[in-house]
Amino acid sequence: MCTFEERGGDRRFLEKLEQIAETHSQKQADYGQDNDPFANIRASQEFGVPPWVGAVIRLNDKVTRLKSFIKNGTLKNEPIADSFRDIAVYSLIAWILFEEEERAQIVEHDAANVDAASVIRRLTRYPDVPLSRNEVAKYLGISVAEQEAMAKEIWEEHQP
Repeated sequence: MCTFEERGGDRRFLEKLEQIAETHSQKQADYGQDNDPFANIRASQEFGVPPWVGAVIRLNDKVTRLKSFIKNGTLKNEPIADSFRDIAVYSLIAWILFEEEERAQIVEHDAANVDAASVIRRLTRYPDVPLSRNEVAKYLGISVAEQEAMAKEIWEEHQP
């Protein structure tokens, strides 16, 4: 990992990013499930609310606390810094879940309209979002062996 000096930028900002990561890790232990750190946020689907919107709703609760602080000059339950940190965490969670939903929509659309190899090519639009072979199999209805064959075909197409 880079040091603050190597990374550049304001040291305080980078320290806050580390605090946000720590907050996420701690809360995931309480609210997440084994393989899904966002399980509690995804539960909004049970009420017909997309997970990323559920995260934005929770973020809005924290913004409402900030508005109360601005209006009244005090808060009774937790420090104002906690609200700022929670807003940052919920914002990142919403962003991640929005990208997941967007990716799922692309997959569903493409699966209905084009061949699986084209879907896999299009998914490279999100190289930083991991897509497991099981996810591809789920959305496209193809086996891992078929995925490997397509990946090999795609790789060979892009060789000089």
